[in-house]
Amino acid sequence: MGLRTRLVLAGASGVLGGVLTVWIALAASGEASPGLAGWAVAGIGIGLGLGAALTVHVLRVPMRTIAAVRDGLARATGGQAASPVLAEGAGTAELARVFNDAALLLDIRLRAIRQSHAQLRAVLSAMTDGVVIVDEEEAVALMNPAAGSLLGVEAENAPGRSLPDALRDHELVAACQRARELDDTVSESVVAVGPQGRSVQVVATPIRLGDMRHIVLVLHDLTEARATAAARRDFVANVSHELRTPVTSLRALVESLQAGAADDPELRTDFLRRIDGEIDRLAAMTAELLDLAAAEAGRISRQFERVNLGDLVRQSAERLRPQAERSGVVLDIDSPSTVLSVSADPEQTDRMVVNLLHNAIKFTPPGGRVRVSVQAQNGDAVVRVQDSGVGIEPEDLPRVFERFYKADPSRAGEGAGLGLAIAKHTALSHGGRIWAESDGPNRGSVFFVALPVAAEN
Repeated sequence: MGLRTRLVLAGASGVLGGVLTVWIALAASGEASPGLAGWAVAGIGIGLGLGAALTVHVLRVPMRTIAAVRDGLARATGGQAASPVLAEGAGTAELARVFNDAALLLDIRLRAIRQSHAQLRAVLSAMTDGVVIVDEEEAVALMNPAAGSLLGVEAENAPGRSLPDALRDHELVAACQRARELDDTVSESVVAVGPQGRSVQVVATPIRLGDMRHIVLVLHDLTEARATAAARRDFVANVSHELRTPVTSLRALVESLQAGAADDPELRTDFLRRIDGEIDRLAAMTAELLDLAAAEAGRISRQFERVNLGDLVRQSAERLRPQAERSGVVLDIDSPSTVLSVSADPEQTDRMVVNLLHNAIKFTPPGGRVRVSVQAQNGDAVVRVQDSGVGIEPEDLPRVFERFYKADPSRAGEGAGLGLAIAKHTALSHGGRIWAESDGPNRGSVFFVALPVAAEN
């Protein structure tokens, strides 16, 4: 309380005390008049009014400090930083100091919690494995984006929803419940989850957060791993099959020669010719396998240079014209009207084009037609190989570039099914694209390769 306030209070108290003293003395002597009594009452009223006004003035200062503390507590309760409280008056200094110290400590702890929470969310968002945290009430407390993608749900909307409603998979719910009942980690075998039927390994682990027991579900996507393992098995089986056929044929031919066929000049010549053909087939298959393995491992050395793609395609097609004539297939070559230059390895690009043309000629019946052209399209030089052959089923189109893949028995003739796989690797290594189109069986097919047009400089 200031000096001025104290003096005013003292004066008011003195006036009020004096009035009361005089009034009491006069009343005791019997000399108090009604007028004097009125003045005494007025003096008492003035004194009381001054006292009340001064009381309000004195209490207003600490009340402002208390109100500021109240507002600061409300902000802190809402997770916001509380503004410092200024002490107004000697009686509120200690309150303001204690509050400011507590608010600073609370703000530091809130910042640490927010940082930890942000780091946790960043880690969970970056994880490729799905993570779901389930609380004691069998509701989802947290779900990372990977889990939402696997399950086909919105991860942001999952918290607070019941486990069956959020996961939409009874096997995952059962794994969570078993982990809670056993109070131990439960690892499930591979199950198919989500709308795409992804194969996942489920691990449910109980954890304790204070007095509460939560369950952490980890979903490890094994779809690609299983596809890779299946492809590896298919590759080994296909290689074994493709090698077994020429080896078996060679063995039969050699055994026939040893059994006496060598004494017949005509048979001997025919068997030797067939042996030579099987050896060429084995050599070609081995070379393609080595090239494909090198391409997949990125070990092929490429010499890029500026290449006129139209000239390269025309030269490659002309080399296959004799094969087309022997097969009774008409080969048309459309040269581009303008020069289309690409940055490419000439040898590998030539081999890619030859593989596409050889494939088209091989699967086009006699009397059919194969047409190859090069044209500019959306900044690319596009090689187009169209045939009137056996065609491709729509469901087989995405797989025609897989190694050893043969869509149906009509395509199971000579060759190991590696040419298109090598062509795909060549196109991709040149920054291009390759794809196939077909209207179905016996309606022909079209293969495309798009390579970026080289810059003018």
